[in-house]
Amino acid sequence: MPLDIRWSQPAEQDLDAILSYIAFEDAQAARTLFSKLMEAIERAAEYPEIARRIPELRTDYRELISVRPFRVIYRLVGDELWIIGVMRMEQDFDVRRFV
Repeated sequence: MPLDIRWSQPAEQDLDAILSYIAFEDAQAARTLFSKLMEAIERAAEYPEIARRIPELRTDYRELISVRPFRVIYRLVGDELWIIGVMRMEQDFDVRRFV
């Protein structure tokens, strides 16, 4: 049974900013990206151990990198998969944001 998917407010803001930026030039590309990200997240909810642990963090944070060039940071909390952040892979990874 898949885990429940929950979104932190910063993660929602991340995704909204990314999709808005892309949609400004190409609305269909933004919809396609959203679909791909949601498919990857739903797959992670079914198989939460599928993604690699983030070595910079000592807790149970993982990242999906299957929808390049984006990474989805998530954390397992009980029977929930919490989306903590969505970012481009080339962005600086500030550990303090996720701790």
